[in-house]
This record gives sequence, structure tokens and C-alpha cells, in this order.
Amino acid sequence: MNNLKLAASSILAALVSGPVFSEELPEFYAFRVTVTLSNGLVYEDVNQVQEQIGNGNVESVPYMVTSCENKANRTIKKAGGKHFKQGANYLVDLPTSTLNVTTFQIDESGYTEPTEINKDTCYNSGQPVDVKFKHSFIFDLNNSNVQTFPLTNGGDVKFIIQKIVN
Repeated sequence: MNNLKLAASSILAALVSGPVFSEELPEFYAFRVTVTLSNGLVYEDVNQVQEQIGNGNVESVPYMVTSCENKANRTIKKAGGKHFKQGANYLVDLPTSTLNVTTFQIDESGYTEPTEINKDTCYNSGQPVDVKFKHSFIFDLNNSNVQTFPLTNGGDVKFIIQKIVN
């Protein structure tokens, strides 16, 4: 009987005292990332993060591509659309204070857009090229001012991060 009373009082004490929770809540941070590409395009996002988060905006841009081939004494004219990527993605990693940015740009240096003038003639327009750059930056988690990082392919990344106070 004493053992039963002891067990009941132990259970009652545990129920009355309630569950034991840590006083420390997870830390959240609000941030803004602005990626400005060398061609002037700007991609911006505002979000919050506890440990790691990624996002971005990469769009598909269509181009008309034409070419001419000579086969068996005939000229074959080809024309069609191709899509190329432009934009930026990012990943914020709080435990390592790292901001990873991937930029996508279209190099048009080897491309000439077909026009009405050369529409009926055989014309080699060339084609754009997708160019992808990966960047990794270490940010200061305690700096609530704008942190600016240069992109190796031109342009920059502006990053602001602040702790959300509970």
C-alpha cells in the first residue's frame, strides 16, 4: 500500500509541475537580399530564416535562332526558338554565416537577332550562350547594416540581416 501511495504521489507531482521546456526559443532572422547583375537586372527577396533557406528568380528567355546548311547542292534554312536562362538564386545558411548566390546571364556576343531584311535569305544568326556563375560570401550575423559583396562577373549583392526579437 505504501508503494502505491508513493507511486501515486510521484505521478501527481510530475503532473502538477508540468512539462519541462527549455526557456530558449529558436532564433529567427529577417533578411533582404538584392542581386544586381552586370546588365542592370535586379532580383530582390525579403524573407526570414531559422537555419537555412533558399529562393530566387530565374526566368527562361526565348530567342529566335536561324542557320543555313549546304547539303547535296542544296541550301537548307533552319529556324526555331531556343530558351536561355537569366536571373539569380540564393541560399542563406545561418550556422556557417554563408550566403551562396548563383547568377544566370545570357551572353549575346555571338548572336545577331534575325530581322525582316534577312528573313527570306539564308542567314546564320549564331546563338546566345547560358553563363552560370556561383558565388559564396561570408556575412557578419551581428552587422545589421547593408553588407555589399561584389560579383566576379560584374554587379553586386547587397545583404541585410537582423535578429527578430521575440
